[in-house]
Amino acid sequence: MPHLEKWERSELAEGESAVDDAIQITPYEDWMLDQVVALFDEQYGASERSEVRLSKDDFLRFYDAGYQRERAIRLVALDGDTVCGFQAYFYWPYTLRGQHLDSFQSGNSLVSSEYRGRRIFARLLNYIYEQDETPDIHFITGYPIEQSVGSLLRNGWVNPLDLVWHVRPVGMLSFLPARQPVTADYTLDRSPQDFEGWVPEEMFCLTRSAEFAEWRRGRRRSDVDYFYFHHARASDLVRFFLKPRRRGRYNELVIGEIQRSSGDPALLDEAIRELIRAVRGHGFIAFLSIAINLVASDPSLRSALRRNLFVRTNRTIYFLVKAVNPPKGYERPENWQLLVGDTDTW
Repeated sequence: MPHLEKWERSELAEGESAVDDAIQITPYEDWMLDQVVALFDEQYGASERSEVRLSKDDFLRFYDAGYQRERAIRLVALDGDTVCGFQAYFYWPYTLRGQHLDSFQSGNSLVSSEYRGRRIFARLLNYIYEQDETPDIHFITGYPIEQSVGSLLRNGWVNPLDLVWHVRPVGMLSFLPARQPVTADYTLDRSPQDFEGWVPEEMFCLTRSAEFAEWRRGRRRSDVDYFYFHHARASDLVRFFLKPRRRGRYNELVIGEIQRSSGDPALLDEAIRELIRAVRGHGFIAFLSIAINLVASDPSLRSALRRNLFVRTNRTIYFLVKAVNPPKGYERPENWQLLVGDTDTW
């Protein structure tokens, strides 16, 4: 899986000229919608098959839904009435010791090709820190491409850890070239069983609040499949959130989230074993994959993966944090409980 593209590469990786004072950085307004969508089309293409394509409906469903409308920070670069850049920070709350933090995730940062090299991107990034009153934010997270990391570090971001991909082949015939399956081929659950999940109290964990979960479900694209696998044992339950992907001629199933009712390592180990057994019944799936924090202070997940023969790969996802009013320990890698489902593109 490639790195999740969140920052405009050319503005960060190449040299920049002096600040263009004619360009104004300002909060987004509704009249700018068409021009912002056009920036997405310019950057990623307007093809309906693109995973990062953004239509007007997608934009409104993401940012104008009740959950984000009053929380998300949307900025534009204006040259007169022309939108030449866009930067978003959307509300992405983590918890620590039972407290919900005011944390955000940096979304797509876009600069029109006609305006690159004029420090627009840097100004969009720095805008919220240069106001008279610092916003009520604990920290901002991001998942940049490799070419952007150096410049972001110079901008004051820290890189406490990278998520590391692990894979698990699931059958003797799994690496024979397979057709691309359709939704009906899967026997996995299509809807989640909601329950009160366990989280390690001393770690930064993405919130499991019902309001946040409902908003995320509501903004998913209808042309992308998601599945769930549930493992029950007595009164305990483990839920895996899964997303199919096509890698060349092979099909994989990505584990994006794991929610469990108990911190019992044996329960997690058993649940992963049962997941492998269930996925093995789909003869067209070559492997399961998951990206994890290798140094998380709760070792139960990496231990369970090792016991169930997941193999570490050399693929990673960069994870960066920009502190605003951060709690203690945000820069320590062992304090983060992260999976790829924490990203906005999941």
